[in-house]
Amino acid sequence: MTCSVLNKPKSLLLLLFTCLSLTITFAQQTPTGTLTGTVNLPNGQPAVAITVSIPSLNRGTVTNEEGRYALEQLAPGNYLLRLSGVGVQQTERHITIRAGRTSSLNAHLEAQTGQLKEVAITKSKSRYKV
Repeated sequence: MTCSVLNKPKSLLLLLFTCLSLTITFAQQTPTGTLTGTVNLPNGQPAVAITVSIPSLNRGTVTNEEGRYALEQLAPGNYLLRLSGVGVQQTERHITIRAGRTSSLNAHLEAQTGQLKEVAITKSKSRYKV
C-alpha cells in the first residue's frame, strides 16, 4: 500500500506535465493565414505609405516603396480590409483568410476629390506688454 501512495504524487505530476505540454503544443500550432498584395495609384505607380488594416483584428501595416504589404499570422475568417492614405480615397474590401494559406489582394486607389478649405493666417499687434 505504501508503494501506491508514493506513486500517486508522481503520477499526478506526470499527468499535469503531459497536459501542460499538449496545451502549449496545440497553442503553437493554431493555424493562421497571411494576406499579401500590392497597392497602386490611378496612374499605375506604386502607392507608398498607404495604411492597410483589418480594424476588427486591430492589425495593420504600411505599404513599402513598391506598394507591397503583408499581414501575417491572421486568424482564419472573413474580414473587412481598409486601405487609406493621404491624397487617396479610403477603400474597403471584404477578404477571407484561410488557415495555412496566403491570400492575395491587389488594389488600385482613386485620387481624393474635393477642395481644401481656405486657411487664413493673420497677425495683429498684442495689446499687452510683455
